[in-house]
Amino acid sequence: MLANDVARELNGLYEQPICNLVEEVNLRRTARGQDAVSAQDISAVLAVEDSNSPAVRAFQVAVRFWDEDDDSRLTAPKGSHERRKQVLELLGLDEFEREINDVYPVAGARHYVISDKQKWEQWYSPGIGNKFYWLHYRETLLAKGLTLHEVNDLSSSVDDIMRRISAPFSEDPYQSKGLVVGHVQSGKTAHFAGLIAKAISSGYKLVIVLTGTIEMLRAQTQRRLDMELVGKENILSGRSENDKDVLREVDYVLNDPDWESFLSFGRDISEDPLVPEIIRLTTHSSDFRSLRQGLDALDFQKDKKHRSLPIFSQENLEGMPVRMLVLKKNSTNLQKVIRDLKSIHSNLQEVPALIIDDEADQASPNTKKNSSVKESGDEEKKERTAINRHISTLLTLMPRSQYVGYTATPFANVFIEPDDYEDIFPRDFIVSLEPSRSYLGARHFHDIEIDLQRDTTDMAVSNEAAFARRIHARDDESELREMVQALDSFVLTGAIKKYRMQQKMDGDFRHHTMLAHTSAFRSDHQALKELVEDAWAQGGYHSPASSERLWSLLQDDFLALDAARKWSGMFPTSKESLSNFIGEAVAEINTNSSPAVVVNSDKDLESTPLDFISRPQWRVVIGGAKLSRGFTIEGLTISYFRRRSATQDALMQMGRWFGYRPGYGDLVRLFIGASERQGSKEIDLYEAFTATVRDEEDFREQLKIYAELSEEDGSPVVTPLDFPPLVYQHFGWLLPTSRNKMHNVVLSYEGFSEKFIEKARHLEYHPDTNGQNLDLFCERVLPHITQSGEFVDSEGRPISALYGIVPASQISAFTREFKYSGDTLKPTAEFIETAMKNGSIEDFFVMIHCPNPEKVVYKRLADTDIKLPIVRRKRRDNYGGRFVGTEKRSRRPLEAVSGRQPETRDPLADSLREDTRGSMLFEIVGEEPFWQNNADPADRTQLAVLFGYVFPLNSAPNKGRVGFRAKVAQLD
Repeated sequence: MLANDVARELNGLYEQPICNLVEEVNLRRTARGQDAVSAQDISAVLAVEDSNSPAVRAFQVAVRFWDEDDDSRLTAPKGSHERRKQVLELLGLDEFEREINDVYPVAGARHYVISDKQKWEQWYSPGIGNKFYWLHYRETLLAKGLTLHEVNDLSSSVDDIMRRISAPFSEDPYQSKGLVVGHVQSGKTAHFAGLIAKAISSGYKLVIVLTGTIEMLRAQTQRRLDMELVGKENILSGRSENDKDVLREVDYVLNDPDWESFLSFGRDISEDPLVPEIIRLTTHSSDFRSLRQGLDALDFQKDKKHRSLPIFSQENLEGMPVRMLVLKKNSTNLQKVIRDLKSIHSNLQEVPALIIDDEADQASPNTKKNSSVKESGDEEKKERTAINRHISTLLTLMPRSQYVGYTATPFANVFIEPDDYEDIFPRDFIVSLEPSRSYLGARHFHDIEIDLQRDTTDMAVSNEAAFARRIHARDDESELREMVQALDSFVLTGAIKKYRMQQKMDGDFRHHTMLAHTSAFRSDHQALKELVEDAWAQGGYHSPASSERLWSLLQDDFLALDAARKWSGMFPTSKESLSNFIGEAVAEINTNSSPAVVVNSDKDLESTPLDFISRPQWRVVIGGAKLSRGFTIEGLTISYFRRRSATQDALMQMGRWFGYRPGYGDLVRLFIGASERQGSKEIDLYEAFTATVRDEEDFREQLKIYAELSEEDGSPVVTPLDFPPLVYQHFGWLLPTSRNKMHNVVLSYEGFSEKFIEKARHLEYHPDTNGQNLDLFCERVLPHITQSGEFVDSEGRPISALYGIVPASQISAFTREFKYSGDTLKPTAEFIETAMKNGSIEDFFVMIHCPNPEKVVYKRLADTDIKLPIVRRKRRDNYGGRFVGTEKRSRRPLEAVSGRQPETRDPLADSLREDTRGSMLFEIVGEEPFWQNNADPADRTQLAVLFGYVFPLNSAPNKGRVGFRAKVAQLD
C-alpha cells in the first residue's frame, strides 16, 4: 500500500536531512517489483485530512522539523512560506505546494524569542549528538495524549532555547542567562524536561533543577522527571526488580502504584557506550544530602576517557554519565551542593552544566537594595539574599553553566538589575510559550477579547457568566450559605464525573478536588475546615432534598451552559440516575469522616496527607502557601477563593484552577470573593484577576515585538539588556510584584482614564527653567487656543475660559520636552504616544480658565503680542515645594469633553465631546517675586506653567495603567 511505503520512508528520515521522497519511495517499490509512482500519487496520499493515516502522521512530524532545521540548503527564514517551498522542492513535491500546505499549514513560531545576538555562535541543530533521551521522552509525551502538533511545537521551542545557550564543547565558555515565560499550570515542567533531554543529547553533564521552596513541590517534580525522562533503568541502576532486599532504598518500585507506567528503555543502557547514564543525586523522598565519603558519585574526573583532554572535549563528553539534582530552593541544601562541588577532583570550569530554575520569580531574585559592602580589600560585592547568593556562587564556580529560569509570573525577574552580571537577569533571551489548545487559562475564565457589559448573563459569550460565581459574604450566615453553594457544585460535578466514567468517556476522572483558599495563615485553616464541615452537614447530601436541589443546579447551570455553548456533553438524564451517582460521589468524598483535608505545615491539621500517587483523592483541599505556587492539585474542578493579595504575581500563582481538565473542562466553576476587605479598601478579586490577566497579555505581546529580526542579517533587533520589558499595572493597589523586588524599577508609562491627573511636581524655581517651559507652551499649545466661551464648573456655576483643539502630536512633544521633576513626565508621554499609535487618542481639548479679576491679571509677555491670564500663586513648603495645582472646580468641563461624565448641563462641553479626544487644563501662575498690579509686561522667567490631563476612556480601559521597567545604566 502506497501510504505505508510513504510512512516508512518518512519515519526513516525522522530528524534527518531532506532527500527526494519520490525517488526514495520508488527505490523501495522497484526493489519489490512494483510500479513506480509519481509526485502526484504521493501528494494524493499526503494531502488528506486523516489523522489516522500513518503517512499523514509521519509527514506532520517530518515537515515541522524541516521547517525549522539548520540544513544549509534551506536558506529562507525558519517557519516561513519561502522555507516550506524550499523543503517541498527538495522532496520533489513542489508542484503540489498549495494542496500540501492546505493540510499542513506553515505554523510559524508559536514561541517568541528575544536574544543577545553578540554572545555566542550558532552551534545547535536538532540532529546533533545522541538523541536517545529526547526520542524516548517524545514517545512518552505522545503516549500521554499530546498530539503530534503539540509535541512538535514543544520540540521546536526547546530547539530555539538550545540555540541560545552555549555549546558544551566550546573552547571559549559563555554563560547565557534566559527566561522562559509560561502560563500558570500550563506545562512548564514538560517543557524543561524536553530541554533537559536535548541538553543531555548535546553533551551537558550536570543538570540542576531548582524547584520552589516547598518539599511537596520538589518531590512532585522529581517524580515527574524520573517517570517520564530518567526511566526505570537509571532509577534501578543495575538492581534487579525481583530482589526486594536491595530495592528497599530505591524509589517507587515497592510503593508506587504507577511503577509499571514509568518509562522503560527495554535494555541495559550501561552497555551502550554512546548513551550516557543518568546518576540521580536526589530522590523522590530525599532532597540533596552531603555526599561525604561518596563524593565519587559527583566527580566527573573518574569518567574521563582521555585524561589529557578537558572534560568539555567531545571525546570525553561522548557517553560520559550525567549527574542530575532536583533541589528545592533552600539555603542549607544549596550550601551542601556547593560544598561538595568544591570538594571533588574535577575542574568545575570544564563542566558543562544546565541550571533550570523553576518558579524563577520565587526566592531567586535578590530582594536587597543595590548597596554594596566591602569584602577582601577594595573589592566591592553586592549584598544578596541567601538563595540568590548561592545561585550566583554556582554560576561563578561553573562558567560553562547555563541558567534558564521558568515562570508564569516573570515580573520580579525582569526587574533584576541588568548591569549586575553575577545576577540572574535574563540578559540573553526571553521566550514566551504558548499553551496548547486544551489549556484552560485566563481567556477561558475572563472576558478578555469580547466587548461585554459587566453585568451580562449570556453564557453563550461571557466567560464570566459561564464559569465565575461571585460571592459577597459579610457575616457567618451568608458565608455558610455560599460555602454550601460551592459544595453543591462540588458534589454535583463529582456525580457527573462518575456518570462519565460509567459511559467510558475519554478523560481523567481519577481525582476530584475542590480548592478552598481564603488565607495564608495556618490559624485560619482550622476555621475554614470547620466551615466546610458545617456546610457539608447543612448540605445534607444523603437526603432526597439535596438530590432535588442538585437536579435544579444541573438544569440551571451546567446544562444551561452546555446548551448555550452547543457542547453536547455527557450528563445524567433523570433524577433517579443523578441520585445514584450523587451517592457514589458523596461516599468517595466523605471516606475519612470529613470532606476536607488541610495542606500546610501544621502537623495537627495535616493529619491525612494529600497523596495523589497511591490512591484517588476526592477531597476539599484547604491550604495557603503550599497550594499557591507550582504544586498541581489533581482533578481540581471547584474553587472557593477569597485570598487577598497586594501583588499581581502572587495573585496569579494562586489561580490553581488554570490548567488542563481532560473530560471535565465544562464543569469547572470559580466561586470568588467580590467584596473582600483589604485594609481600608474593598476589592473585587475577579476584577483583580481580570486586570492582571490584561497586564500579562500586554507583557507577552511585547515579547513578540522584541523578537523582531533584522531584514539585513536575520539577527534580533533588540535584547532584554537593550530594552528591558515593560510591566504594566492596572490598579494602584495591585503592584506587579512585592516592593522588595521593585527597588530597581523605573516608572516608564502612566495614564488613567477615570480621573483628572494633576501635574504639580515642578522643579524648584529657576528663571531659565521657567522661561524654557513657557516658551514650549507658547510654541506647542498656545497657537491652537483660538476660542473663548463659557463652560459650567462642578458647582453648576459658569466659568469663562480660553480653549482650542490641539493635535495629540503637539501635546506628546510638549509633555516629553517639558522640564519637570525627575523623569516623571516621560511615562505620560509614552502613554500618549502609545494611544496615538493605536488610535485611541487623536487630539486634545485644551482650556485656560480665566478666573475673576480678583484672582487673575491679564498681562502681555515681554517682547511678544501674547496676552495671558496669570494667576498669583506661591509654592507650598508643606507640599514638598510644589504648587497646590489647578482649581478643582474648573476640571469639570474636561471630564465632560473626554467622556468621563454623562450628558451634562454644559452645552459647550458636550458639543466638543469625542471618543478619541483627551483634555488638558492649563494655568499660568506668577512665581515670587511677582507683582499683580505691576503694569510692566510679564517676565517669562517669573511664570510657571501648571497643567493636568483627562484621558479618554478607550485609551486606558479598566480605569488606567502604569508601567515599570528595570533600571539600566546605559538607558538611565
